[in-house]
Amino acid sequence: IAAYPCRTYNMISHIRYATEGAVALENVHPFQREMWGIQWVFAHNGDVPRFSSGLDHPWIGDTDGENTYIPIGETDSEAIFCGILNALR
Repeated sequence: IAAYPCRTYNMISHIRYATEGAVALENVHPFQREMWGIQWVFAHNGDVPRFSSGLDHPWIGDTDGENTYIPIGETDSEAIFCGILNALR
């Protein structure tokens, strides 16, 4: 970290206990997306069963052309984040 100092007014850190989704780079929090020219980040602790991987949620990316924000990984947290952004958009 010392080799890559960053200047910021706000920083988010998250330690993930992998209860949903594999331990993999695409499931690392915080998740980041751009909307309205602003970078948004999201991190979440805990399980959200209605957003578990393998469930069909058309409003978070399964319907072509209707949703901009689609989960890359398989966590319930990223599914919620994409759903929130699609609802706001």
